[in-house]
Formats: sequence, structure tokens, C-alpha cells
Amino acid sequence: MFNLIILIIFVLSLIGISIIVYRKIPELKNMPEEKELSSFFKEAKLFWQRIKNSSFIEKTFFEINIFLQKTLSKVKILTLKIEYNISQLLQKLREHARKKKMPR
Repeated sequence: MFNLIILIIFVLSLIGISIIVYRKIPELKNMPEEKELSSFFKEAKLFWQRIKNSSFIEKTFFEINIFLQKTLSKVKILTLKIEYNISQLLQKLREHARKKKMPR
């Protein structure tokens, strides 16, 4: 029953998408292939291309990567220390609980 409902929803969705695409085909055919960008967008695009190609960005990303590696290593060590302390406390609590159960 559940699979039937999913199948019906899937088929109806495909039909809906097909109808939308069929109605938009004439508009898509009439669209120009590439619109001319405004001068602001052209300048912004050139600016980002220059930034991508600069060695400063590569150095910065490298330094950030090293910083993240060191930070994550320290966080991992701290997490392991905390986990060890918690396991020690848990072991002490279990021993304490066993000692209380012993004298029957």
C-alpha cells in the first residue's frame, strides 16, 4: 500500500514536470543564447578571476589549512583526554556501586 502511494506521487510529479517543461519550450526557444552583462557585472567577474589567479590567495588558503589542521589536532587531543577522564570516573562509579552491592 505504501509503495503504491509513493509510486502514484512519483508518477504525478513526473507528469507535472513534463507539463511545465512542455509549456516553457517556446519561451526557451525564443531566448537569446547569451545575454550581455552590465559593466558592473563584467568588472566584478574580472575582479574575481584576478583574485582566483593570484598567488596570495593560494598562500592564504594554505595557511588557513595548516591552522585548521593544528586546531583540529588539538581539539582531537582534548576530546581524547576528556573521554579518558570520563571513562576513569565511570570505572570508579562502577567499582563504588559493586562495593555497595557486595555486603548481603
